[in-house]
Parts: sequence; C-alpha cells; structure tokens
Amino acid sequence: MTKEFKEWEKRFSRQDIINERVRWWKEIDENDLTKQIEDRWYIPVSSWTQDAVQDYVYRVSDVEKWQRFRVCLKGLSTHEKLVFLLAYFNVFAFDYTENVYKKEKCRIDNYIGALVRGGQLSSDGQYRILK
Repeated sequence: MTKEFKEWEKRFSRQDIINERVRWWKEIDENDLTKQIEDRWYIPVSSWTQDAVQDYVYRVSDVEKWQRFRVCLKGLSTHEKLVFLLAYFNVFAFDYTENVYKKEKCRIDNYIGALVRGGQLSSDGQYRILK
C-alpha cells in the first residue's frame, strides 16, 4: 500500500494541496471545529477487512477526492490532522446514504490506524495525541 500512497502524492501539485487545505480550513472555521478536538480522537474507530480498505481507499470511483484530502494532511500537526478528519467526517456523517457513510468511515478509520501505527496516537483505544 505504501507504493500506492506515494503514487497518489505525485499526482497533486503543490497548488492542489494548498487549495484543498484552504477549502477545509474554511469548513473548520465555519463550524468552530478546532475546539472539539482537544487531545484525542473521540469518534469510535471500527476494524475493517483488508479488502474493504483496499476498495474504499484505492478502487472506488471517488478515490481521487479522498486521496487529495489525505495528501493535504501531510505536514500538519497531529492535532490539525484530527481537526481536518473531523471536518471531513462531519460533511458526510449526517447527509449521505449508509453506503457512503461506510466508505468514508472506513477511510477515516484507516487513517486513524495509520496515525496509531506511526506513533502519533496512543494504541490503547483512547487515541490520545502522543506527538
């Protein structure tokens, strides 16, 4: 999967990433989301099969939208990443079908898992920010 991640990173220009970040900062500011993430990720994280992760993260038709969002998180602090993920979650959590919810939740949960594996969040199920 690392190779696939790297391939996506090459697809977006620096300006694409800046535009994506600006878009999400507006969403965050409008909804005052920064205060909602204090020191941890508080939305329950589910386990997903490797096949589900592969499908939702790499193979479905709107994968470019997710990958652009994911790439725009590079270089942000862990706290900022969680705030962006919360904004992303809020966009689909209340307005879309169950299938869309499942797909987007898998993407977010997979990203949270990567932060745990990378030592940025605690692995005790509390998902506290470590660095």
